[in-house]
Amino acid sequence: MKTRDMVDVAFMFPPGGRIDSFRHHLGMAYIQAFLAKYGYNSKQVIPLPGSTLKECAEHLIATDAQIIGFSCYDTNLYLIRSLASHIKRKMPSAIIVAGGPTATFSGETILTHIPEIDIVVRFEGEITTLEIVSHILKGTPDCLDDIKGISFRHNGSIVRTPDRAIFSSGEGKERELDDLPSPYLEGILDGTEDAGILTARGCTHNCTYCNFAAMSRHTIRFHSVDRVINELKVIQSALGTKTGCPSMIRIPVHDDAFTINTRRAKEICKWIIKEGLGLNLYCMCRADNLDEELISLLKQAGFVDITFGLESAVPEVLRNIKKVCSIPPEPENDDYAPERRFLSKVREGVALAKKYNMETAVSIILGLPGETPDQGLKTIEFVRKLNVDYYAHNFLGAYPGTEVFDKASDYGINVKFSDSFLRYNTTHAYPAPSIPYLRNSSIYVEGQKVAQTLLQIFAGGKTLKSTPGGGITSVVVKINNSAELSNIFKWLSHILAVNGNVFVFVNENTSHDELTKIIRTSYAAFLPTERRYILGVLSDENAEVIYKMPERKVIRWKFQFPLVQFTKYPDFADKTGRTDTENFPVFYLKEKRDVNVLAAVSEISAREAGHDEDASGFWLNGVFLDGCRWSRSVCPALELRQFIIAESGEIQPCMTGQTLGAVGDNIQDTRKRAQDLYNKLRMDRGCDECPVDSRCAKCLFPDPISPQEYCGIQRSSPDIAGIVIGSKLANTVRTLNE
Repeated sequence: MKTRDMVDVAFMFPPGGRIDSFRHHLGMAYIQAFLAKYGYNSKQVIPLPGSTLKECAEHLIATDAQIIGFSCYDTNLYLIRSLASHIKRKMPSAIIVAGGPTATFSGETILTHIPEIDIVVRFEGEITTLEIVSHILKGTPDCLDDIKGISFRHNGSIVRTPDRAIFSSGEGKERELDDLPSPYLEGILDGTEDAGILTARGCTHNCTYCNFAAMSRHTIRFHSVDRVINELKVIQSALGTKTGCPSMIRIPVHDDAFTINTRRAKEICKWIIKEGLGLNLYCMCRADNLDEELISLLKQAGFVDITFGLESAVPEVLRNIKKVCSIPPEPENDDYAPERRFLSKVREGVALAKKYNMETAVSIILGLPGETPDQGLKTIEFVRKLNVDYYAHNFLGAYPGTEVFDKASDYGINVKFSDSFLRYNTTHAYPAPSIPYLRNSSIYVEGQKVAQTLLQIFAGGKTLKSTPGGGITSVVVKINNSAELSNIFKWLSHILAVNGNVFVFVNENTSHDELTKIIRTSYAAFLPTERRYILGVLSDENAEVIYKMPERKVIRWKFQFPLVQFTKYPDFADKTGRTDTENFPVFYLKEKRDVNVLAAVSEISAREAGHDEDASGFWLNGVFLDGCRWSRSVCPALELRQFIIAESGEIQPCMTGQTLGAVGDNIQDTRKRAQDLYNKLRMDRGCDECPVDSRCAKCLFPDPISPQEYCGIQRSSPDIAGIVIGSKLANTVRTLNE
């Protein structure tokens, strides 16, 4: 007999692209609400941060659900493939279903290449998933061919059933979706999940690069304004209870273009204002559907930032991608007037949003059909003059289901499978990544995050985020031989946290083909992350991050990490002039003299700061290599959430640490060795009787000084942590951790 706690369907939305963690998926929640209406129980499984691929799969298996569903995009299919493989090995009877844009437009390709996936759902999933669940749980899985909108295997062949019509209640266009049960009003989501809301589905425009509009077949359907307001009230109540301040969290409105119906957008805003919801919201808008009244209402309703889809600042390119009009004017009247008006509206929209103190952003795509390098530069200059707070610096990716994908060769664009199978590699008609990015770009922001992660590794200490899962969060690999890397990556695939960081050290002159081979090797080993970075060693004292883009283009972030001997910092500072390269110095204590100077500086600084342990009058623009040894937290080697793989294949807990194990070892055994070593050094150093035991890190490997000298400095220089922790970059990293 079925009980209320039994789960019929378990859903999961793995991270991918700019979505960097497991989270609730609003589309899945809609399907859950629809299933619940007909008596089926379901659950979205959200693994703990830092979980390994195996742990994520085991969370799904633990639900004992007969059916497991994934929301599938090109950016996360790689992880879905690995998760499905784990699940089928442990639970062969499970039926694995994939839905979403990639399942819709590449369903047969997925079934051909991923045998672990049994069924793909095309387009909207509510009714289709209900029929799948009903057939399987009633014991009639062989009758799937009467379900519209799916593809599946049968007797060694792939069966594709006819497409299902899009959902419509037939009750009028402005409440056409209201017959779909609300995830919020039905209790599927409680309002604290940061899943956002959807006021409408679809888009009526025909942009040639966009598969989201294709998902809705270029139509738009709406929820009633009442429904939208009632959902926002649930979110407001939940956030108010959880945080005491509903406006602390920004809530995304996931409409493809919230302002596409200006009158309706204004009505929603007026109701939000009338109800006094006090939420922080953000949305995507088309600039050609805006006026000052709407901007003012958006601001009053709580919309704190707004993103405009620009894509290109060149009228000819906008025409090529049908951004503004699908049917061009007659040739004799064609001066690109619609596109010029659109660009004028973008300028006007950004200016109005700034007038009302809203954060502004635009998105651009480089490498679009017919675009030249000069036109790409023109778009960048247009964005620079807009002076937006942020812009998404994208490169064209050709997605199945779009006109760009179907007609790529007409524009000199080459599309083929990537090393990860899907997504596709898109080679543009010109080297789009050569177009320089601005400091307010998504690329620059991402580069800063990578730099901060690397600084955290150099400095040691706790990982960037709380990671209760059992996986390794960051690894530095000092081996770049592809044969050795294959074994390393296969081992890491079992112990690395999903979306953990992997930095591979290479020589400055490593060729593009060799870099590609490293990335290909990681895919072949099913390394469960897209955060693979190549760290080019420019010299013994300097390194530069190189990011390998999925499109096989190399973007060189202009970040360098010079290793500077602490006592030589003044010389380094004098030599470092203003260049287009950003330096993040990493101070290292090469000799005992460096340690002694650091201790002396800490005493002087403490006197100047009035002996405030958390204050420092001496600021350094850098981090200390393995500075965790001077922190007030116990040595992070005991947790071993990040480590270095040396050229010998040995595992070291930090950049200056000694060997704790080797590639292939059981990671729990390695952690136990660290704990045993820690227990021994406590006895050898007499930590139990030491007056500074509670604030000493008890570093396992204090080189270049002896353990006895380390203990002496900890006792005699209690303010040394203020210098190490208080350096400008270290302070930035610590703030990010918090």
